[in-house]
Amino acid sequence: MGKLGKAVVPLVASDIVLQGCRYALVACLGYLSFSLLGSYLFGSALGALMTVAIDFGINQHWLRLHSGVGGLTRHMFTRVLAMKLALSCVQIVALVGVMQSGLWNRPFPMMMVSGLTMANLHALVDTCEAVGFVCHRHRFVALMRAVLGLVLYAAPVSAVLLAGGAMDSLIQYMLQAGIFVGLLILSGYIWMASRMLVDAPEVTEGCLSAWRASRWLGLNQLGIVVDVRAPLVILGLMLGEAAAGLYGLVQRTTAVVELAWASISKLLLKSYAEAASARLVQQHILYASWVTGAIMLFGMTAVWFGVRYLERLDQWSEDMQTGFMLLRWATVAIGLSSLKRPLVLGLIALHRERAVCAINLLSAAVGLVSVPLLIWSFGIWGPIISAVACEMGAILLLVSSFRTARRGDEAGIDLASHWGARATGSPRRSR
Repeated sequence: MGKLGKAVVPLVASDIVLQGCRYALVACLGYLSFSLLGSYLFGSALGALMTVAIDFGINQHWLRLHSGVGGLTRHMFTRVLAMKLALSCVQIVALVGVMQSGLWNRPFPMMMVSGLTMANLHALVDTCEAVGFVCHRHRFVALMRAVLGLVLYAAPVSAVLLAGGAMDSLIQYMLQAGIFVGLLILSGYIWMASRMLVDAPEVTEGCLSAWRASRWLGLNQLGIVVDVRAPLVILGLMLGEAAAGLYGLVQRTTAVVELAWASISKLLLKSYAEAASARLVQQHILYASWVTGAIMLFGMTAVWFGVRYLERLDQWSEDMQTGFMLLRWATVAIGLSSLKRPLVLGLIALHRERAVCAINLLSAAVGLVSVPLLIWSFGIWGPIISAVACEMGAILLLVSSFRTARRGDEAGIDLASHWGARATGSPRRSR
């Protein structure tokens, strides 16, 4: 755990830089226009839904491997990455084709394309990050995160702040320039990641084999992304870009509460997978759950009191007042989501991903059914109500699955000890 603690510091620091730059862009777009922000977040949500289907749990599966022959090799990495890159290009070209054909007449179409491209770029970066975690190159991963955050998000915002005039057009051009530079950085990142791995061309595993090995993790990730991103897409289709922009601003604000999870999740999964025994993994899960619960309770309480203080200033527009009320309950949803993480990661490390997959797919299905009905009944409050209810139900099911897995492992250990004693001829106490 000492090495884990040392790795957390630079990774969390890089997360603060990356998430801070992301939020600066979201705040800037929201300041210029909620419709402009809604178009960007709509494209980003579509990209996240598509990229999770492309990855399909491969990155998480790689975190359970080692960086040698029989584990994650350079040949495997390059083949899988080439297929991901090709599929990402196909979906971006398809969206541009739809825009050019006139089938999509919503405002700021290029902002949607920028959001979609950003999501695809980050998906490819995550693939390289998986290699960095497998090879324990945590400082290098942290450095690349910070650089990409500054190039993709901070630079366009800085240009808008320093310039005047037609800011809507300027931010769009600067985002496109940032994406171009980000692609150049990604090319170097891919080369560096491939050099970390051993060259084993005799390994013939490609995308199909990797997808088969990670199919339950992929379905699990698909359920999570649908659960988080689909409400924004549905809200944009039902209430328009302005409502999607306001809800997206609230959603991104609450994401700051758990910004450390982007790194800690990968570190926990890697450390769980390298643990000496299932019982040790279970002890780590219980400890991480208690610590997470205490931190989230403190964070939610602080946000609630802080937002209540801001509301009493009574100098906000109607949209911002609605946003403050949404923020309080969105914080509850993100706190419950954070509380799930140690349980989810522990079950995955114990190769119980099928149970996790079933729970998250059930949560996503309930959300897809309930969100449109709740939006129709409660307007912009619909996704928040659905999120809180689904997260509470998922936690109860995960706790039940963890207890079942724990009893099963203890029963297996007792049975192995019993047969080991019989095989060695150990005497048993007579009654």
